[in-house]
Amino acid sequence: MTFVNMSQLKIPGMDEVERQWEAERVAAEKKRHEEWAASILRSMVERYPPTSEECDIMLSGIRLCRFVSHLECERCNLATEDHTEGWLFETKVCLKDYYALRRRLGLGK
Repeated sequence: MTFVNMSQLKIPGMDEVERQWEAERVAAEKKRHEEWAASILRSMVERYPPTSEECDIMLSGIRLCRFVSHLECERCNLATEDHTEGWLFETKVCLKDYYALRRRLGLGK
């Protein structure tokens, strides 16, 4: 009697099914991370409300560093740069948002 290893058995169309399953898994993981990041952000804003100076910065569309998820920050190409904005209050901001706003206003990088 010969036993067949089921993992080596080729089923027609199985590669396509595996690709679809992987795409669904990745989409579900991304959605779960976004929901987790939003809940963390809500709790941080409740615990540590921004000061009036920080509110002025946030109204312009720039997020404070403490309100950006760590995963997003780790994947950013600007993660190694100094995030301090403002000489007086030394507020840490998301540079990706900061540079995007500067580009929109036509001020360069």
